Amino acid sequence: TGEVCLLVAAEFDAQWAKQQRPDPQIKPRSHAARIRLDSRYDVKASDGPMMIQTRRTKLFVVGGPIQIKAAHAVTPQDGAMEAATVAVVPSPANEPPQPP
Repeated sequence: TGEVCLLVAAEFDAQWAKQQRPDPQIKPRSHAARIRLDSRYDVKASDGPMMIQTRRTKLFVVGGPIQIKAAHAVTPQDGAMEAATVAVVPSPANEPPQPP
């Protein structure tokens, strides 16, 4: 039992890497393409303080806060997780989380 923040990880536009007849024979190099294709893309401007720091996988918060209530403890056994019944319910609005 506890409160968690759920995230969704997503990657977009991977098809931008597929080129039929690139001329010249190099991968896409624009900032727009590289932020979608490179696992991590960091670049600084040659003049001034501007920079791009990003990763291909984007994280999005899903609602929240959310309380998780398990019917019984989930414990590792031989490298596998035991099955558990879990209920996901919205936390009461404007109330601090309760200690376990």
